[in-house]
Amino acid sequence: MEAHDEDEDQTLLNPAHALVGTWSKYRDMANAFADWMVRDEGGQKVVGGFKKYGQILYTRAPKEEMKWVAVEMSK
Repeated sequence: MEAHDEDEDQTLLNPAHALVGTWSKYRDMANAFADWMVRDEGGQKVVGGFKKYGQILYTRAPKEEMKWVAVEMSK
């Protein structure tokens, strides 16, 4: 994640997290959703294109974060 500075034109990161509980009743489905969320042509495309009143509200996750997520999901 990037540190905030005083530049008023800087993009504000608004991170979201997908957590899958150990005892989740539908763990396979939750893992599939989490996997979809981190894919460039899946959830990240939806997140990056989400608009309200013509304004994009969110940005895609930074690539550095995505590497960490992929490692954590493989455990």
